[in-house]
Amino acid sequence: MRSYVDGVFVSTGTPPLRMRVAPEFDYLGCFRFDLDAVARVERHVFVDAPDRIVRRMVILHFEAFLPGARDLYRYKLTDERVLGGDSYGRAAGTLSVREERAASPLAEMAHTAIFLESKGQALPDHHAVARYARIVGDDRRRELLIFYHEIDGAEEGILDRAERAFDLSPASSATR
Repeated sequence: MRSYVDGVFVSTGTPPLRMRVAPEFDYLGCFRFDLDAVARVERHVFVDAPDRIVRRMVILHFEAFLPGARDLYRYKLTDERVLGGDSYGRAAGTLSVREERAASPLAEMAHTAIFLESKGQALPDHHAVARYARIVGDDRRRELLIFYHEIDGAEEGILDRAERAFDLSPASSATR
């Protein structure tokens, strides 16, 4: 359903997509977890990590409500951008891994830090982050997020730098 082969990430499931990440990034694999017993998360992680110290990171985040959860994704897309034929909302910000882990030890950043540590990667604390989001499907019970992190990066201009780090092809090409 989802795989990384010859420098191309392909999802033939929901949602279908095809993504290339800049050659400086290595694919470390994926991990899955349930978020607050409400949604299932699958994260695919790419790092630019000379000497096993992460400098930049791209994360593909697939999320879907669990069958017993009676909810749907409702957010509006802000600062819309078409990537690979689909509209994504995008935003920029900063984060502290230490603070995120302390505040939400079972959430996405904590799981990501543990995954990176298991792969022998050091994840410094301060990140500038570009976030791309879209709701998937008419039932609005799935979402796709793409995160681009720069360690000790500047928030200004991060959206432009993110869009140079990955490239999405139209979803219809994911099955080719």
